[in-house]
Amino acid sequence: MWSPVSVKQLILILFLALFIQSAQCLQAFASKLPYPIPAGHLLDEPGALKPGVRSALDQILSEHEKATGEQIVVAVFKGLDGEEPIAWTKRIFSHWKIGMQSRESGVLLALYWKDRSALMEAGYGIEAVLNRNRRRHILFNVLVPELKASRPDRAVSFATMEILRVLESPLVSSGQASRILRLAGIDESEQFMRSGKAPWWIWLMCAVAGIGLLIFTLKGKIRRRFQRGI
Repeated sequence: MWSPVSVKQLILILFLALFIQSAQCLQAFASKLPYPIPAGHLLDEPGALKPGVRSALDQILSEHEKATGEQIVVAVFKGLDGEEPIAWTKRIFSHWKIGMQSRESGVLLALYWKDRSALMEAGYGIEAVLNRNRRRHILFNVLVPELKASRPDRAVSFATMEILRVLESPLVSSGQASRILRLAGIDESEQFMRSGKAPWWIWLMCAVAGIGLLIFTLKGKIRRRFQRGI
């Protein structure tokens, strides 16, 4: 004979069903996240960057983290696979725990190759400096123009350097980052001059050249006046 199910048993059955369904949802959610978590600071799924540039950027970002504790990860994914870009980027940032070991001072620059989309996420400990306006500037004024010109190596390199510049990285002020990039075939000078943020030595050279031209012009005028006076 069938016996009636008690209220406690019914509640227990419902709880177990909800628990199993939640676990399945969490498993499906986790399985959709990119894996494995990159061992270094740069991921390039579609192979969009040259090996030398990948190595140089990874070295720069690794040295920056050692010097400051700020973790910056650059990730070029094949595509979004139908996911919403902003929510998906936040999920990756959280799942990879970028910058969590150092006062949430992490940055993720994410490019979705097939979707021609790029976003940037910053941790709370760094968001005041790398704020929304600066992130938009880096994406739309530094990264995107180079991508549209089919120069992904320059695009990612210039964007990474601009992030480091905003964060006042010692690798930028010392010139170490620029030297590493030059060895990989990336010269920042053109980007610096276009953005109006040239290194101090470029401005110094321009100032010296300007002063030299002024002195040469003044000497010519004085000589001509002296000759007329004679």
